[in-house]
Amino acid sequence: MDALTVNENIELCALVWPFTVAVAVIECVVSARPLR
Repeated sequence: MDALTVNENIELCALVWPFTVAVAVIECVVSARPLR
């Protein structure tokens, strides 16, 4: 694999992970406290 490709993949993961964690936390909060 290209070193540049690996760097791009690492940067992409670094950008995506916070969003994934945020979505999981939001789902937890919504499940614990339903908005009705």
